[in-house]
Amino acid sequence: MVLPRALKDMRSELVQMHIKKASIMPTDSELEGYNTQLAKLKADYLAEGIYYMNYSRSHGHSDYLDPSNQFSLLLDIRNQSPDLMTLRTANTKAGILENFPPEKIMLGYDAYLRFESEDEEKGIEANLVYQLGAYEVNITIKKVSPGDPTNITCVGLESNMYTTDTLFDGAILVIHSST
Repeated sequence: MVLPRALKDMRSELVQMHIKKASIMPTDSELEGYNTQLAKLKADYLAEGIYYMNYSRSHGHSDYLDPSNQFSLLLDIRNQSPDLMTLRTANTKAGILENFPPEKIMLGYDAYLRFESEDEEKGIEANLVYQLGAYEVNITIKKVSPGDPTNITCVGLESNMYTTDTLFDGAILVIHSST
């Protein structure tokens, strides 16, 4: 799905503001002005998103617009396929799972996972393998250090069967129907 231009521009501005805030040490008054500007941009982003219902529904940005102050990663897996997703394996490297991935993800079910690093220098890397009907879905989540982008990859499905998106410390993976 193509990101609508208006959302793409606002999303880019949100990301740039987040990077700018992380790179400077603002005074209290500068921080207050920054937070006001950021809150307005987030509200505009979500308001604009309601006009693109398919995009908003499948990407769920409202859960990810607040940057985390901790070195953690929230992953949201949304199964919109009629096939049941069944967990086969879950491994983490240089990070820990705060809550274990659900064994089954049904149609319309949202699975929220939080990963936390034992050491910021180690980053976070996790690999989840689910069975989805005839498909083996290999999901890899990586984050090198705080402020870095979250990388999420999905192997085992055709590109039109899933959507991924990241914003700040959050990542979302939406599994679509194969039909």
